[in-house]
Amino acid sequence: MKARLFFLSSFLLVLPQLVEAQERNRTIPEQDLEFWLSAAVEFKPFKKPDSRLYEKQFFRKFRSAVELGYRSADYLAQSKQVYGIFMASYRFTPFLRLSAEQRYTARDRYSNNTDRTDVMMQLATDIGRIGLTYRLRYQHEWLPQPEVRDLIRNAARAEWNTRKFPIDPYLGAETFQALHFQRSGLVGMRYTAGVKWRASKANSLDLSFRHDREIGTRDPLYRYVISISYEFDWNRR
Repeated sequence: MKARLFFLSSFLLVLPQLVEAQERNRTIPEQDLEFWLSAAVEFKPFKKPDSRLYEKQFFRKFRSAVELGYRSADYLAQSKQVYGIFMASYRFTPFLRLSAEQRYTARDRYSNNTDRTDVMMQLATDIGRIGLTYRLRYQHEWLPQPEVRDLIRNAARAEWNTRKFPIDPYLGAETFQALHFQRSGLVGMRYTAGVKWRASKANSLDLSFRHDREIGTRDPLYRYVISISYEFDWNRR
């Protein structure tokens, strides 16, 4: 019961920022349509030796993943990009997971390639057939000053677990808050609607439509994103 109340409180924390996002954008925005494509593999980096009867708890709850992706543009730069991610995560409880990831992004010839480091805390629980997820992310882009390098991101997601059918629809919202001496506070919003297709225990495909909004800028950009993500779980193959 306490876990469910905590999740509901987390969702309610995002609502005031949604209202603020609507109030602060009064100018006519520029609009753009984009396409994102990615593929990821999740695996256990440590394997239990055949001579050991029981696997140590730390190794059992530790996971890693690699991801490759393409984006026609992204939140911080108007350039085509290809990126790679290495992620490590540890599940402390069935509800709590902590993760860290390192991203390298190769952009077009008119933009600089960048590195990014993220640290995340994720909470997840089920209420009936509805799966609720809350994710807090600190993001640092390794850029020179005075660029916006540090962001705090709060994401909430609700997913419907469809019985006897491999497709689950979901809705999500995410806030982007800048930590910068020239520009701080809410700088962006993301709204997502999608479906996740569980083709098998190891294979899944995520199809979504996203709407990104820049907040608190004179010439905001509204992005409409079609996203396709494939994930393979090596441990369930």
